[in-house]
Amino acid sequence: RALPQHRPARPLRVGIVGALAGYAQIPFWHTVLAALGFSVAVPDDGRAEESGAAREGAATIPSESVCHPAKLAHARLYDLVRNARVDAVFMPRCVRGRKCAVACGYADAVADCAPILRDETAALVSPMLRTGEPAALADDVEDRAALLASLNAVVEAAGLPAVADGELAEAIAAGLAAQRRFERTVGEANRRALAWAHAAGR
Repeated sequence: RALPQHRPARPLRVGIVGALAGYAQIPFWHTVLAALGFSVAVPDDGRAEESGAAREGAATIPSESVCHPAKLAHARLYDLVRNARVDAVFMPRCVRGRKCAVACGYADAVADCAPILRDETAALVSPMLRTGEPAALADDVEDRAALLASLNAVVEAAGLPAVADGELAEAIAAGLAAQRRFERTVGEANRRALAWAHAAGR
């Protein structure tokens, strides 16, 4: 199902890395950023392979022992900057707690290891969130403030109008609705697949 499109009110192109914990949250973040008036891009793995961006990104992986989803983040970052021509790359971090350290903080490793973020015009937008869960973000004042500050740092540097707190709250509500629709669609598809497998005796 196509994600909702909004008229860009802030002429900045923001890319969503879509790796690690952020992969399953693309409907949420895409909707939030689009509702705030940004043009939004997502990575294309095939395009990254054909253009050489995946190979260029792979050269910046800090360790061969890091998990495959983390390695994908490098290729997708390079695809977004080289091919999608984004102005900013969105890759939030979250407080670790009992969660995977790589999934929570890999944006820091990407920032340290990917010279494209220093040599090109793309900025890394990487707010530190307490849970990283979309539903929690709606009710967490500190997380909303961190997200707002990260977005406005890029917006104001471009001389564009700042995102207001009320505007962000509305965008988050739209994002949660999109995420729930996505999760319902996936859940229904899973139920149909399981029913088919059961009927087929598999």
